[in-house]
Amino acid sequence: MKRTTHIASIAFVLIAVTSRASAKSSTGWEWEGHKEGVTVFTRPVSGSDVPMVKGVVTLETDPQSVWRSITAGKVTVDGLKERKRIGNCGDGCEYVYVRIGNFFITDRHYVIRVESRVTSADGAEQYTRRWTKSTEIQPTGTGAIGVRKIRGSWTVKPVAGGAKTRLTYINHLDLGGYVPPMIFGPKFVQKTYEIVKNVK
Repeated sequence: MKRTTHIASIAFVLIAVTSRASAKSSTGWEWEGHKEGVTVFTRPVSGSDVPMVKGVVTLETDPQSVWRSITAGKVTVDGLKERKRIGNCGDGCEYVYVRIGNFFITDRHYVIRVESRVTSADGAEQYTRRWTKSTEIQPTGTGAIGVRKIRGSWTVKPVAGGAKTRLTYINHLDLGGYVPPMIFGPKFVQKTYEIVKNVK
């Protein structure tokens, strides 16, 4: 009886491990969970202990309305203290200064290069907003330290004939320096759920 129970336990572990492995796609994204319509994935980033996250949701809202919410700055970063446009880098491109912080970490600040694009596919418009850490402009000011890495994107695609939106959020933010473990891990995934589901 004990031997049978032991074998059953091993079989359960193998099934769990196999299921987890099968959740990883060929592109390296690993399924983390699904809640309130939002599916979250993570993917390791070379040279960083912090994973990249991706949140995907289908919204009962047209793409134009979703895009306006994103470009109007209605979607905010957790712990945001300051965000301001500080320069232009071409058509649909701008430099943005961001400062974040909370009770648990020293303030961080950075300048990102943000590019917004509208493309057409099959007669429908698709919107993309990408950001990367600027190499041209460095953040200035006191009481904050720079981040190691940051890059991400919003992709807004029409579905159901344009009546609904397939929204994809991708972000990698490596704060650098000391960061309490509670900031990342499960809480990091939870924040991805919140950011995506709050887009209207």
